[in-house]
Amino acid sequence: MRVPSTLVTAAVAAGCAGPSGPYPTGFGYGLPSPPARLPHDLFPRLPDSVVDPGTTWVDTVRWHSDGWEAEGDSRAVYTYTLVGDTVVGGHNLVHIAVAGEVRLSIFTGGPGNLTVRAVKGRANGFVQWDPRRGLVAYRQYEMDLTGHWARPRRDPFPMSFRRRVRLRLIG
Repeated sequence: MRVPSTLVTAAVAAGCAGPSGPYPTGFGYGLPSPPARLPHDLFPRLPDSVVDPGTTWVDTVRWHSDGWEAEGDSRAVYTYTLVGDTVVGGHNLVHIAVAGEVRLSIFTGGPGNLTVRAVKGRANGFVQWDPRRGLVAYRQYEMDLTGHWARPRRDPFPMSFRRRVRLRLIG
């Protein structure tokens, strides 16, 4: 199936709303909602042309977010590959494989008391795009990140962050 990128562009232009206030997620606690990366999870960017199965493209996703008690900064370089069509629950979907390198830093505290959590690593998964509805019907990815946690007047210590995320459109 050939997929025009306007499907994604129109969905992104419509915006992405989420709950207000902070959300506790462990590593990113204190970042504002909606999370700055959420639009990228729901609406992966396609190239500015029609793509065929087997086509790959690269996208760099950067976001920065200031929260009431934390600041976040992320940079990810994703390689997308259009795999082809699939049918799930009677819906014709476009299957896109995703592989990327992610860097994430979270800063909390203030001058003289700044805590830094910084990790980097791989993120791999897939997106199943519903062109009829102009939305991601399903997305799954796994992250395996390692780095350090540094606090004032203490030695930094290593940390790792592993998670699997599944997003599914209901309805």
